[in-house]
Amino acid sequence: MISDKSSHGSSFIDINQSDTNFEHVDLSHQGEYHKVFKNKASFVNLSDTDLITNLFGKQNTLLIVSKEASGNDLVVDYILFNNFKNANLENANFKNAGLWHVGFASAYLANADISAADLSKALLKNADLSNANLQGADLSGADLSGADLSGANLSDVIYDQNTILKCINHDICS
Repeated sequence: MISDKSSHGSSFIDINQSDTNFEHVDLSHQGEYHKVFKNKASFVNLSDTDLITNLFGKQNTLLIVSKEASGNDLVVDYILFNNFKNANLENANFKNAGLWHVGFASAYLANADISAADLSKALLKNADLSNANLQGADLSGADLSGADLSGANLSDVIYDQNTILKCINHDICS
C-alpha cells in the first residue's frame, strides 16, 4: 500500500503500478502557490505551456491557475499535481482516494477500483477505464475526453456542467 503521506507535484509518468493499493490515499494537490516574476509582464499572453517552460523550465506537474500583469511584473498562481500520464495502473485500488487534479492522461486503468474516489478536476483524457469501478466517484470538472469506459461501472457517479464527457463506449459519453 502507498503511504497516505504522499507528496504533491510528483511525476509517475510511464510507470507500472498495476495491482497497487492506493485505497484512502490523498494524492490531491496540496494548495495553490503565488509567485511574482519581476519584469516579466510581457509573458502574460504566452500560452500556459510556454509560460511554464519560460518561468519554471521543463515541467509536467505544474498547472497555471491564473496569471496577470501588475505593472512590469507578472503574477502567477499555480498548483503542483501528481501526474500518472501513460502509467500502467491495471487492477489498481484507488477506492476512496483523493485524486483531485491528478493527471491520468492516457493511463491504463482497466479493471481499477476507483469507487467513491474524488476525481474532481482530474485529467482522464484518453485513459483506458474499461471495466473500471467508478461507482460513487466524484467526476466534477474532470476531463474524460477520449477516455474508454467500456464496461465501466458508473452508477451513482457525480458530475457537473464542467465535466467533459467526450468519452467513448458508455451511455454517459456525449
